[in-house]
Amino acid sequence: MLPTWYYAQAITTYAITGSAFILNYLSAQNRAVKDAMGTVWQTINIYETAAIVSLFTMIFIPALTAVKLAQQRTLHVGTAGAADMSGTPLAERVG
Repeated sequence: MLPTWYYAQAITTYAITGSAFILNYLSAQNRAVKDAMGTVWQTINIYETAAIVSLFTMIFIPALTAVKLAQQRTLHVGTAGAADMSGTPLAERVG
């Protein structure tokens, strides 16, 4: 298993990228824009949709991954002398 900081960098980067959509929604100004078919859209609705999608994908996944990483780390710390199903001691396999 790689060190925790290796995974923490990816988790943090992904979460910050997802947070940008939410911050953009909170700081955006509402304007009317027209698409090629002539339909008028409010930009705040577009930003809101991006923020919701980001919340349920780009924020949820790093949070879930951080929890799983913490669980895995606790599992390895608590089972220093245990063996996996193949009989290989975890200390040899991990370390």
